Amino acid sequence: MVKGRGSERAARALCEAEGLACDIRFEGAPMWQSFLPQVQTVLAAIADPGVAHGEEWTRIIAHLRAQAGPR
Repeated sequence: MVKGRGSERAARALCEAEGLACDIRFEGAPMWQSFLPQVQTVLAAIADPGVAHGEEWTRIIAHLRAQAGPR
């Protein structure tokens, strides 16, 4: 189960997707923190004004939730 909020939650999800333990120490910090650069890259791409918003994001999120299956 992914815990945390915002960027931490996304970083933990990426860490788990790679099969890594989120809270083990890596270079002096929890492993999930090593995924923060990837999270920031995705968030920057989403914030780009040229990217579709509104209904398009709703459709994308619904698609991703359907792929993830029940929790």
